[in-house]
Amino acid sequence: AVVYGLLSKGFNNVVVFNRTKKTIKFDGLKTYTKKYSLVDRYLSKAELIINTTPTNPLNKKQTRKVSGNTTVSDIVYKPKDTQFLKNFKENRKIYGVSMLAEQAVLCFSEWFGFVPNIDESLIKKLNKKIKWP
Repeated sequence: AVVYGLLSKGFNNVVVFNRTKKTIKFDGLKTYTKKYSLVDRYLSKAELIINTTPTNPLNKKQTRKVSGNTTVSDIVYKPKDTQFLKNFKENRKIYGVSMLAEQAVLCFSEWFGFVPNIDESLIKKLNKKIKWP
C-alpha cells in the first residue's frame, strides 16, 4: 500500500528493503525489493524513509548515515514517537496517525458519502483522542 501510494503521487525512485525478495507490481510497473543487508548503501541519499515494521529497523550506526534533510515516517501510530522516530531529533517527521487517517478515507467515503478533509486540525483531534503512553 505504501509503495502504491508513493508511485501514484509521482515518486519514481522507490526502493523497498525486506528480508525476502518479492516482486511488487502495479499497473505493469515492476519493482523489486532489495535485501535488507544492502540498506546501508542507500541511507545517506534517501529523501524519505518509511518504517513499516513494529520495531526500529536501524541500528545507531545506520541512523547516523541518514541526512538531517531526510523526512522520516513510521506507520505505527501508538506510541506516537516510536523508537524509530526518536532517533531523528532534527528530521521532519510524519507520524503514524497520518497513515491511520489516510487509510480511513475510502471507508469513510463509502459509509458517509463524502471524503473527509485530512488536515492539521483533524490530525490534532486524533492525537487528542488516542491515548499515548
